[in-house]
Amino acid sequence: MDWLKIRIYLFIVLVAVGLASMGYRYYTEGTPVYLGIDFSGGTRIPVLLERPVDADTMSDIVDNIKKRASSFALTEVKVRALGSDEIAIELPTSSEEYVSRVEEILSSKGVFMAIVDGKIAVTGEDLYESSINDATESARMSKPGAGPGLWGVGFTVTQKGAEKMAATMNNKANYPVYMFLDRPSNSVILVPRSALLENVPALQTEFEKRGTIGDTGEQMLLNVLITTMKLEKDDVPVYILEDTNSYALITPTNNQTKVLVPDNVSPDVVSNLESRGFSVVRRPYSDFVPSYMPNEIHGVVADEWAVAGLMNAPGVSPDLSIGVATGNSYYVSGVVDAQTNTLAVQKAQEQKQRIMSILKGGALPVQITLGSRTIVPAPLGGKFLEYSVLGILLAIISISLFIGLRYRSPKVIIGLLLASLGEVIILVSFIGSFSIDLGAMAGIIAAIGISVDSEVVITDEMLSKSGNIKDRIKRAFEIVMTTGAISVITMIPLIFSGLTEIIGFATSTMLGTLIGMFISRYAYAEYIKRFVLQED
Repeated sequence: MDWLKIRIYLFIVLVAVGLASMGYRYYTEGTPVYLGIDFSGGTRIPVLLERPVDADTMSDIVDNIKKRASSFALTEVKVRALGSDEIAIELPTSSEEYVSRVEEILSSKGVFMAIVDGKIAVTGEDLYESSINDATESARMSKPGAGPGLWGVGFTVTQKGAEKMAATMNNKANYPVYMFLDRPSNSVILVPRSALLENVPALQTEFEKRGTIGDTGEQMLLNVLITTMKLEKDDVPVYILEDTNSYALITPTNNQTKVLVPDNVSPDVVSNLESRGFSVVRRPYSDFVPSYMPNEIHGVVADEWAVAGLMNAPGVSPDLSIGVATGNSYYVSGVVDAQTNTLAVQKAQEQKQRIMSILKGGALPVQITLGSRTIVPAPLGGKFLEYSVLGILLAIISISLFIGLRYRSPKVIIGLLLASLGEVIILVSFIGSFSIDLGAMAGIIAAIGISVDSEVVITDEMLSKSGNIKDRIKRAFEIVMTTGAISVITMIPLIFSGLTEIIGFATSTMLGTLIGMFISRYAYAEYIKRFVLQED
C-alpha cells in the first residue's frame, strides 16, 4: 500500500468520524455544532469601570480582557467599549456554569506580586507573558502526596525582575515568599475563629511527620496571618471576627477602605462597620480558611488563603539568598478539595486555567465591577446561518461545474465534490465542537477556495503528458505544499494577535489548509490517478 492509498483511507476515516461526532452531538445535545453569538445569541455582561478613562487606557483594558478570553479558549467572546467607563462582553452561551467561570476570570484585576519579609520581590510586570505555562508536573514533584486536586502555573521572570528578586531575597534563606494574585489593598480582614483553626489538625500531622513541635495556638496562628499581610505602606490588618473589642476603635483610611467579612456575618456587625465609614465586602466562608505549612524561619506560615489572594508560600532557597540572580523560572501551585478524584482534577484544571488566563491578560489599570447579565438575541439568526451553509454548497457546486467544463470530465467533478465536501465536514465537525461564528464561517469559505486552487494544480499536473505519473504527482505537490505553507504562515500572526474577532477566521483557514495539505489533497490525487487516469 503506497502513501497515496494510505491518505485516501485516512481521509475517509476522518470524514466518518466528523459525521459521527456531529451526529452524536445532535443526539445528546440537540445541535450538531456549537454556534457563536452571531448565529445563536448568548449572554451580555456589562463591565463598569470605577472611573472614566481616556481612549488609550480603555483600549488597554479591552485588549486585556480579550487576552484573558482567548487564553481561556473563549475565542467567541466579543468585547467592545461603551463610552469612557463601560465595556460590554458578549458570550455565545447562556449556560450558568460557563458564564460564572467567565465572570470569575474577567472580574479579577490580575495584580500578581511576590512578597518577602514585607517587601515586593516580583510583580506581574516582571513576567514574560509568553512564558506562562502549565507547571502541574513540576508542582507534583515537590508535593508528591498532594493528590489529584494539585495544580501549578509556571512563569519566567525578566532579567530586571530576577535582579530585583535577588536583591529582595538577599540574606533571606528559607523566608516564605508570599505569592498573591489580587492581594487586598486598603482593607481589613475579619477572619472567623473557626476558620482560623480549621486546618490545625493537618498542620499538627505535618509536624509529627517531620518530628518537630510547632505552636498551633489561636494567637500564634492569628500572628501568622498578620505577618502574611505585612507590606510596606500597605499592611492589611487581620482580626478575629468574634473579638469585636480588638477592632472596635479602628477607623477607615478613606471612604474606599474595605472590610472583608464572611457571607454569614451578623447584620449587627455589618451595620456597625458601615456606620463607621467602612465598605463591607462579603466573601464565602471557605475563602477565610487558611492552610498552613511548617517553615524553618517562622515555625508556621500561611500557605494558601483565598480571601487574601495568597496562592502559596515557598521558602527562599539558599542559592537565591546570596543577592545574585541565579535563575528566572518559577511556579505557583495549590490544591483544591472535592468529593471525588474526578471532580478534584476538573476543579484543579479550572483553577489552573483561570490563573493562567489572568496572568496572560495582565493587570487592569482600574478596578472593574461586573453588572447584571442579560440574554441577547442572535443579530444574524438562523436564517443567516442557512444562507451561509447554502452559500458554501453553491460555491462548491459552481466551482466543480466550472472545473468540469474546463477538463470535460464528469469524473473530475465528482472528485472535486467529494474532496471539498469531505474537507468541509472534517473542518466543521472540529470547529463546531468549540464554536462557529461569522469569522469562522468566513474562514471555512476561504479554506474551500484554497482547496480548489490546489486541486486545480494537482489536476493540471496529473493530466499533463510531461514525465511519468510519479514525477507529475511530485511536481504538483511541490506547488501545493509551498502555497499551503504560505497560507499557514500568513495566518499565524492573526491567531496569536489576541484579537478575538479574527481568531475564528484564522483558525478555520489554517486548519482547513493543513487538512488539505496532509490529507485531502493526497486523497484527491489518488482519486485522479485511479479513476481518471485509471492507473494503479
